[in-house]
Amino acid sequence: MEEKAKMILEHELWFADSLALKILERPTLSVWMILIPVVFIYYFYRYKKFAEGKRDFAGNYMISRRQALAKAVEFVNGDNKADVSGIPANIGLDGDTKSCYAELLFLLYDHYIRLLKSSGATYRDLVKGAYGSSGEFTIFLNKLTGIEGRLNDSFRQSDPSDDYSAVISSIMEYSKMIRRTTIEKIYPAV
Repeated sequence: MEEKAKMILEHELWFADSLALKILERPTLSVWMILIPVVFIYYFYRYKKFAEGKRDFAGNYMISRRQALAKAVEFVNGDNKADVSGIPANIGLDGDTKSCYAELLFLLYDHYIRLLKSSGATYRDLVKGAYGSSGEFTIFLNKLTGIEGRLNDSFRQSDPSDDYSAVISSIMEYSKMIRRTTIEKIYPAV
């Protein structure tokens, strides 16, 4: 069980890192920066900020996934009372945001239980065992994307700024792209 949970967590971390790399602006190094020490130091400062932002983004992205996975492991290990229903109440959300967040947690929780109950030596094997066909896995990913979109929209109501909309649009666009790539890797076309 620990190995399966570790594979699932590693996949989620890979996704979070991949998403962070797509949405955060990575500083570029040019020849001139190497030749001018002051500019080179500024590059390292910017790169450090990028690395911190990437780490923070991935860490925040993983909070709900870690919580849902921990509860799924407890459930599969025999604790029939383990579920995610109490989590949204403990973080101070209300209205649509709270219900969307609860929906996200339940979907992740069910997904992780399916993966933990399947057998395989790799994440790919776990997904194939849990979902069978690419169509069924695609349906799950589409539901996940839809719920994430509704959750993001519920936050947008309280912050209608253009910056927020641009970032959320990027996150949604790149999430879809990374998920399509994931489907293609797990279910390659023959």
